[in-house]
Amino acid sequence: MKVAVAGTGYVGLVTGVALAHIGHNVTCVDVDEEKIKVMKSGKSPIYEQELEELMNEDKERLVYTTDYKMAYKDADVIFRLDTTAPSLKSVSGLEKSVVNATKLDVNYEIFDSIGIKSIDVYYVNENGIDSVDHIRSKDSKEENAAGYIEDVTSYNGKFTIGECSKENVRFVITDLAGNVTDTGDSNNKAVNFDSSSLEFNSTITVSTNPFTRWYAHTVLFWCSIAAIAVAIGACGFAVATKLRKREEKATEDYKNSKKNK
Repeated sequence: MKVAVAGTGYVGLVTGVALAHIGHNVTCVDVDEEKIKVMKSGKSPIYEQELEELMNEDKERLVYTTDYKMAYKDADVIFRLDTTAPSLKSVSGLEKSVVNATKLDVNYEIFDSIGIKSIDVYYVNENGIDSVDHIRSKDSKEENAAGYIEDVTSYNGKFTIGECSKENVRFVITDLAGNVTDTGDSNNKAVNFDSSSLEFNSTITVSTNPFTRWYAHTVLFWCSIAAIAVAIGACGFAVATKLRKREEKATEDYKNSKKNK
């Protein structure tokens, strides 16, 4: 039997070597290129009693690779051993929170070493309507899927945001092992996502209306309000000072006129 084992840690590698020892042809696959090089040299990257000896004894039935597509292609059975959440590798188009345009194209890339099961992207579409793109694995029977994942370990997608003001963009990704990455938004807490590792604006304004963009640009908006308030206050103070001086002069003129009488 042809077996693929994804993940070469204490569980994955031991499982793969044990299966090879009882006669199966096993492909062990991992994202770590250094680990693969070590195993190809006949050495074990972990310590388990007699593991290295068995790796060399059954080396004719063991293959080590970083190519998940190749590993899964002809496998009769696939063991996926994974606790790592899928990765949102890149997002382009969301570098600015306020964009002067009628629409905005966004591209993204997702990777998971075991396999991606589903992707849900929340955004405002070109018609200004809240939308969700449901991307599913190619064997899914979901009828409303916006796309299907052909390469189980990676997916490159895109969507277009229409005119909107301070709307959320959110990615929810689930892998075949059930691990979830959620970038979150104003109403949902992020899960397994470090915004410092991949910076993009999850709250976006797309508009050609200068007032809409002004309002959406929080710092500029409040600085402008503060400047207007200061200007109004300064004008009010100047007017009040002028009126006071006028009253003082009128009072002084009145007193002088009484003295002259």
